[in-house]
Amino acid sequence: MTALEKRYAGFHLLRCFFEDLDRWREEITLTEAAPSLTREQYDMLFRGTWASVYVPVWASACLSGTDILLNEITLEVVLFYKRYGYAPVRMEGNPPDYLGEQFRFLEYLFRAAADGDGEAERAAQEFIQDFAMDTFRCMAKEARRSCQNDELEAVFRLAEACLLDGKIPLSLSEEQLARLDSRDWKRQPPIPVEPPRWVSHASFNDCGSKCKMMSRVQEGCVLEMRPDKNTPLHFAGCPRGAAYRGTFLNSRRLRYPMERVGKRGEGRFRRISWDEAAQKVADIVKVSHREGVSSRYVMGGAGNRGVMRGSGMITRLLALDGGYLNYYSSYSIGAALPVIPRIFGRLRVANHESEMLRSQLLLLWGNNLVTNHYGSAQKRVLMQARRQGVKIVVIDPRQSDTALAAADRWIPIRPGTDAALADAMCRVIWKKGLHDQAFLDRYCVGFDEAHLPEGVPAGESYCAYLDGVKDGIPKTPQWAERITGIPAETVEALAVEYATAKYACILPGLGPQRTLNGEQTYRSILTLPCVAGNLAKPGGGLITWSHAAGAQPWLDGADNPVKTSIPTFQWWRAVECPETLDASRGLRNGERLEQPVRYLFSFASGMLMNQHSDTNHTLRILQTEGLVEAVVLTDLFMTPGARIADLLLPAPSFFETDNIVGPWGAEDYVLYNHAALEPLFGCRIELSWLTETAEKLGLKEPFCGGKRDLEDWLRESWDNLRTKRANAPDFETFRRDSIAVFPFDG
Repeated sequence: MTALEKRYAGFHLLRCFFEDLDRWREEITLTEAAPSLTREQYDMLFRGTWASVYVPVWASACLSGTDILLNEITLEVVLFYKRYGYAPVRMEGNPPDYLGEQFRFLEYLFRAAADGDGEAERAAQEFIQDFAMDTFRCMAKEARRSCQNDELEAVFRLAEACLLDGKIPLSLSEEQLARLDSRDWKRQPPIPVEPPRWVSHASFNDCGSKCKMMSRVQEGCVLEMRPDKNTPLHFAGCPRGAAYRGTFLNSRRLRYPMERVGKRGEGRFRRISWDEAAQKVADIVKVSHREGVSSRYVMGGAGNRGVMRGSGMITRLLALDGGYLNYYSSYSIGAALPVIPRIFGRLRVANHESEMLRSQLLLLWGNNLVTNHYGSAQKRVLMQARRQGVKIVVIDPRQSDTALAAADRWIPIRPGTDAALADAMCRVIWKKGLHDQAFLDRYCVGFDEAHLPEGVPAGESYCAYLDGVKDGIPKTPQWAERITGIPAETVEALAVEYATAKYACILPGLGPQRTLNGEQTYRSILTLPCVAGNLAKPGGGLITWSHAAGAQPWLDGADNPVKTSIPTFQWWRAVECPETLDASRGLRNGERLEQPVRYLFSFASGMLMNQHSDTNHTLRILQTEGLVEAVVLTDLFMTPGARIADLLLPAPSFFETDNIVGPWGAEDYVLYNHAALEPLFGCRIELSWLTETAEKLGLKEPFCGGKRDLEDWLRESWDNLRTKRANAPDFETFRRDSIAVFPFDG
């Protein structure tokens, strides 16, 4: 063998190792290596199956000092490939700068070099110096940290020899060389380079403002993200959105479907195929059906807020299979959700953000609009109102960006004491005769003793509470000062200013209701515009995260035969002590649970662990033998919840799949998200493998309802919207424009 033939054969063997362990074992007799590396160790190192082990195997992650994949370095690698006629094959679904792919490219070049192609040999040396050597060293360092193994060391010695042109421990006969599957490879002409293109995105994360973002893409690499300024609306973007490349195109992504092999929570898995995954989910559905369909529970979650979301797909399948235990309410707005309809009769009651411009006073109550976006316009309109001279007061425990950038006055308050401030303000307004009695008489119930509902005993009116009729504590500014830390004179002055402004508008945030007394906090804050008669007035009332704008696209669901519901936060109780769940703890449509929850489905949700309270208790529940039979979970990363899963299935990010996305609260616009890339590592949207699961259960026809692919599902959701909004464009126009705007109709 010539030296060039040895390097060619060496890179062939290295390619086989990183391609698949079984493929490597077919060729291992050609090397000094003896089999000792287990499949578990191999997948742990190179397929990401252990939560505690991370081995970077991509030039982009190894050379950039970041975890970002498909970046500028990946593009450089691809351009190098194409310059010499090599088309990457995306081994194991990896980005093209995967080390195994790099070795395959060097195999290709040294095959040509062995035939006398001097340019190919020079290109190989350049590529090794620019990319392959540093990627290998970075990978080997981390792999050795996690696993000491003789076979692995033999592979690394072979790689070092091939990369450094050292003594390569190979001696193949002509017959053995001829059997290599790359023996007939020929160097090809240069491949044309794809020009850069701009792709329109709408992240389907749980964000109050879904911005229309544009990514610059070339050769499957995302090189830049920026908000789209060429739209009817103003999309400013935010630091989080600008960093989405690093968030989602990340080398620490989940890569392949996996099944737990260690103790639940240990984070040890084995790789399985997508067909195996679909079959295992089908088996879980069958077993849980036999045990009782109410034993199945789908976690609430907001990791995917697009029309096509996994939680909607699994609930559809379970409903068709007999049902599942329902939930209601929300971790995020759990205190506000029951309060707003009880005061106003419906949830969507807020004014449009444009009303800020007609106000004299804006109270931003625990609302950091400069940083936290609710829709595309609130921050922009807030700053416009400031320029117009509208007075802005921020009530917040900390001096937020809004307090710094937009406020005429910042009023610091002790966290969790907002209700006391609002109650004291209401009392000042009432006692000074600044309240709108006519409005209260006509539209409100229970403000004073004269307007109590029939059957309610005396002393239960709001005025009686403010005067301390039952508890002996008048809700004076002095009382509020002791609780809130706000001087009594400030409380009184703010109340008078609010009541006498024409008109004043309150913008309550979500932070104040995420406290132990969050319901009372929102009840008190929302009572202020009622007392002052500010509701339904231009520039008055409320502006929240949810106004009554147009409809959003939706998919028709399958009816769940199980009608019993539990509060979303009480799922742990349904697992550990279901007998304690009754009406007093929020159980609906039943006197008790028919059976405990034993099967958990968590799709794009953090509620299983890291967003649930008392995580130590939750972990004990999930690890207790006999309580939870199976946890099926989809995610993008090895989150605390993912470590708990029995079946862990990777999903694609918004960079990798189409979807339709609306902002919070039925805003004035809808966005189309376009896939810019093929899914990393062959990840699949839940619709894809759940369709296969449905087929294994004999439910494919009702599950799909005649729809053949993702486009059909998205098209159906858009057609549903058009039944409510006659001015909505057709689907093709919407997809082309990537945005549809609907004028606010009150």
